[in-house]
Amino acid sequence: MEERHEDLKARLAYLVSKNFTNKEIVSLLTSSPGWLLFSVRGVDARLGFFQKTLGLLGSEVRHLAVSKPSLIIWKGTPGQVKQNLFSINEEMGFTREEIKTMVLQCPDLLKTFNELQLCEQFEVLHNDAGIPHETLVRFPEALKASAVNTRPRLKFLRALNRDQFNQSKPNYISPELLTVNSDTEFCQLAAKCSESLYDKFLLTL
Repeated sequence: MEERHEDLKARLAYLVSKNFTNKEIVSLLTSSPGWLLFSVRGVDARLGFFQKTLGLLGSEVRHLAVSKPSLIIWKGTPGQVKQNLFSINEEMGFTREEIKTMVLQCPDLLKTFNELQLCEQFEVLHNDAGIPHETLVRFPEALKASAVNTRPRLKFLRALNRDQFNQSKPNYISPELLTVNSDTEFCQLAAKCSESLYDKFLLTL
């Protein structure tokens, strides 16, 4: 309400000029009204940063902006985003094209101030569980889960002889099932056992 009317009109006109539809603009501003506090130059620079860094097409930039508008104006953009991208690329070994695919599917992957947590979760999924990069690319949300929860689940599946992460074999458990939010769902869908059995297992760790 403290912004000048002319500035607000210019910021809306900018979005129209970048081929955002009226529906997309409404969705974007409803979920992240802070966009209207940023100058046209500021928003343009941030969208350009993501487009150049990730190699995005115009339509993909719009998709990213609408699906996670808060990422574009996040205080960690571009500084922390660059650090997160470095970790995903250099430390985890994902290619630029793989990173692009993951970010478009899960923009939250870049919105963290703790890249070490991402690396720790990757260690559990890739090095401990043996889940290959190409599989993790299809389930980027799994990298956002906490290693504190994932590590004991992996140990539990091994104790049950159910740690089967090869999708070409029977009883496959996807990264999504391994990192599902609740222990109840994990036990029902992955471990195929009662939650009480898992609770007893946790007491032995």
